[in-house]
Amino acid sequence: MSGIKTKGSIQPPSGSVGLRVAGPHVAMQPGRKIAYKADGTSEGSVKFECALEHVGELPDIGSPHPDDFSLVCHHIEATFGTLNKVQEECFYHGIRVTYGGLSRPTIDYAGGTDMVPIQTHPDFKEFAGTPAAPLHGARWLTPGTDEVTTNNSNAEFAGFFDPTDIEFFGVEYYFVNRPLVSRTIWTNSTPSLKKGMTIVTKIPGFTNPPGITNWLLLDTPYRQVGKSYQVTEQYKGGPFPGWSKKIYPQST
Repeated sequence: MSGIKTKGSIQPPSGSVGLRVAGPHVAMQPGRKIAYKADGTSEGSVKFECALEHVGELPDIGSPHPDDFSLVCHHIEATFGTLNKVQEECFYHGIRVTYGGLSRPTIDYAGGTDMVPIQTHPDFKEFAGTPAAPLHGARWLTPGTDEVTTNNSNAEFAGFFDPTDIEFFGVEYYFVNRPLVSRTIWTNSTPSLKKGMTIVTKIPGFTNPPGITNWLLLDTPYRQVGKSYQVTEQYKGGPFPGWSKKIYPQST
């Protein structure tokens, strides 16, 4: 840890890059703080004071923290007091990169369902049968007509029509599990927006719930804080047979 007020300006720790911490007429106040969080981010604050005539020597947005150069100033609050004194509190933000240039990921799981046609059910043939051997009041029509057909090779499912079969009568859709998962990371690299609407088999750091074949990466919105970017990858689960790789490209 370093960050010493010398005869010149207050310099950042050895090896850091960017702006100076503060000019030679600025006094750093006691009580500097840094909080290191579980998600890999860091936040800190430092108070500085100088005479009004030297206000231009106070730290600016983008200045490094005097004790840890991985944090940079992203917010400043100045107080103009008596005796021509100015006190400035700088708030810093940074990340501790540990996972291939990224911070530790944070996973948010939100359930979700969709209604899909009953004929897409993986066990549809077992409870509906076929046009030639229907079950539970299932009925098929010749495509483009209202004529009931028993032709297995040219038929369109119309529904379940037996009112005495209360389990299936009138059923047109069923619910499938389509959960939403958000994976949030911090990075010092400018995020790419080229991966939206692509398929991934597995979300890094997350175990697939039962019935989910793959995931559709919907989008990657982000926000910048200091020199770091908070990126949120938004995924939607695909139950059997999963999102079509003929419609959506595979993520690389």
